[in-house]
Amino acid sequence: MGQLEEKFGFVGKKGEEGEVFALTAWRNLGYEVIDYRYDIMKQKVGIDYAIRKLKPTPWKRYYTVDNKNNLQYNKGEYTIPIEVTKGKRRPGWLHTSSADRISHTHVKRKKLLYYDLGQMRTVVLPLLRSKELEPITARSKCKIVYIQATDSRIAHLIRTIDA
Repeated sequence: MGQLEEKFGFVGKKGEEGEVFALTAWRNLGYEVIDYRYDIMKQKVGIDYAIRKLKPTPWKRYYTVDNKNNLQYNKGEYTIPIEVTKGKRRPGWLHTSSADRISHTHVKRKKLLYYDLGQMRTVVLPLLRSKELEPITARSKCKIVYIQATDSRIAHLIRTIDA
């Protein structure tokens, strides 16, 4: 049993499955991966692992990633849930994650979508302020925005890995 499952039960187990899937997908593509899943300080700031491309031209630095095993699939369409608030008043990971990138996984479908978090904030936060995007209340009073991966406002930010 991993630390997420111990702390969060089924939800934690699902999260761990997504993290293992993502780590494996990146490694299979030839990326160097540093696993931070057991580093409590990294976890507290929303960092699960770091990746660095090795070929054809190695990246000069690592990019940190916060994985979310919450990618939704319905009728050929992938939807990305973005946590705006956690509980009644605390900011959600859209605001608090220190990761460079966010990845969303769907283990059953062997799909990983990812994007640069700073770029996504640049697009999503103005849409939230203008009410073009409206978060809905989900589990435990969290506010979540659900955006289709093909939405023209964000599609150019999304990268896909079929593992």
